[in-house]
Amino acid sequence: MRADGWNVEYHRIPISPDRPIEDNYLDAYLRVIKNTDPVRSALVFSCGMSAVRTTFAMVAAVIVRRKMLLARGSEDPYPSRSSFLSNLGSGSYKMGNGSPGISTPTNQAATDIKLAQALENRRTYHRGLISEITLSLADLHSQSVIALLMAQPTLLENLRKAHQGNYGVILSLFGCLDHGLQSKRLVDRVIDACDHVTNLREDVFTYRVKYSLTTADNDESKREDLLSKAQSALEKYYVITFASYVDSVDDFEMTLLDWLNARTVISVV
Repeated sequence: MRADGWNVEYHRIPISPDRPIEDNYLDAYLRVIKNTDPVRSALVFSCGMSAVRTTFAMVAAVIVRRKMLLARGSEDPYPSRSSFLSNLGSGSYKMGNGSPGISTPTNQAATDIKLAQALENRRTYHRGLISEITLSLADLHSQSVIALLMAQPTLLENLRKAHQGNYGVILSLFGCLDHGLQSKRLVDRVIDACDHVTNLREDVFTYRVKYSLTTADNDESKREDLLSKAQSALEKYYVITFASYVDSVDDFEMTLLDWLNARTVISVV
């Protein structure tokens, strides 16, 4: 393609679908991505299946390119919700062409916007949660799922935490990272923006629910396969650690592997 005049570079970083994505793979991604222009170039990933490994690479690339854009003084392409609403409420939010966005001249208007956004987010979240559980419980109608969850509030709360990625091992990371919670929130925003084929966070939830619903008497091998897939999905969610690394280094001269070696407590988690 380059011989035909196309300004294209091809990089092959082979990752087997049945192997975990290790730290050296992320360093390999980083060596390529950090030498590209985040404004004038595009990145295209393909793992053959164009599903999980492709999505993971997209998430990692977006995290790196966000850091590169911020270093140039650009606005955060994935701002936190509170930051976005604050800018929206103050009238300082800019549209893509640089023109002012919605202006809210009074504090009451800003409050109304935040309240409406919060309510809509809650509705969207519960619709998504029920949809995920319904897909996992293929034999049940959505109304049956709702009735089941309403009758067991503790189950609903545990499912809510799991659907948000608040697993015990993930929460344990927060004590090992300088800004663990902020890194998780950033990763969640990026994952949701790259979930055209699969959602890396919700994959953990889906496989874990399916595992819980498959009894050993019916199919022990299927249970083991689902648990293995849930564990693999959870390992990919450790991209939170990568996001913390990207946020803490200035020039990417220190590799992720070296950064982790200096923080041995993370490997214990």
